[in-house]
Amino acid sequence: VCVCVCVCMCVCAAAPALAKRDFYDVLGVQKSASQSEIKKAYYQLAKKHHPDANRDNPDASKKFAEIAEAYENLGTEEKRRDFDSGGSEFGGGAGGAHYHQNA
Repeated sequence: VCVCVCVCMCVCAAAPALAKRDFYDVLGVQKSASQSEIKKAYYQLAKKHHPDANRDNPDASKKFAEIAEAYENLGTEEKRRDFDSGGSEFGGGAGGAHYHQNA
């Protein structure tokens, strides 16, 4: 059983993959993208991969969580600067506390 207390949306099973992913790649934007381009990409992908819209796809929740985590780290200038400077390790720069414990 996994106990998660997260400010952002996350799926514990996806945690190792997210720690190694480039959030720009997840959102399909260049590193030079503007904040509005990042936001637009997030909303398009979130709508496309939302679990309610993909009930027949068992991986939809994981993909949606990955997209949400990427936006959590790139969605504001401050969080994005932290991520770009290497200060984010699976949401460490997101300002949210992540606590994963297998019980």
